[in-house]
Amino acid sequence: MPTRQRFANTWLAVGCTTDPEPVYRDLRRRYAEDGRYYHTWAHISECIVRLDRFRHLAKHPDEVEMALYWHDAVYAFLRGRKPVEDNEEQSAWLCRDAMVAGGAPDDVTVRCMSLIMATRHTGDVLTGDKALAADLDMAIMGESSRRYLQASTQIASEYQQGMNLTHEQFREGRTKFLTRTLQRFMVGPPLFHTAELAAKYTRQAEVNIRHELDLLRF
Repeated sequence: MPTRQRFANTWLAVGCTTDPEPVYRDLRRRYAEDGRYYHTWAHISECIVRLDRFRHLAKHPDEVEMALYWHDAVYAFLRGRKPVEDNEEQSAWLCRDAMVAGGAPDDVTVRCMSLIMATRHTGDVLTGDKALAADLDMAIMGESSRRYLQASTQIASEYQQGMNLTHEQFREGRTKFLTRTLQRFMVGPPLFHTAELAAKYTRQAEVNIRHELDLLRF
């Protein structure tokens, strides 16, 4: 799990000059909010572990790491009665505010924001560090069957609680999402953007998705 000291090192590495402790505490508080089951600090930790494995692919690895810390800092489902669709954007602005206050260079701050926005997974073609950040976040799809199903259960809890969905409503929505995702293996766009992560995770991701779809039928 990313330590306080590791976050502090990354904070300094991206050019911030202020005390990282208040920022670290705020992030940990956000990822411990009620209603989070998958999008917690444990998810960030998994992303950082993957980054360590593929760090050599990054042009600006410290910026990728900083973006991963922030990419789910804002995680809400409803604003009033309307579904929230700008969590990544709000997370990016939160990151920007912290980095500007911390004295980070403008160009570094802008790049970190763009990396966070890459984790929206819109299907756009991504390259470079944006591709890496998106893939590190998406890689849960291709983890072991056990971890994938655990994550799926956690995500179900988030959606059912956050959106006030019944089990049937969640199952219908999740089935549509997974069916669309499965089609990407056949017609694109590819689920993973970097060759190395695609090679590691694509095959297991397809197995995991097909298995979950089978489970959702019952």
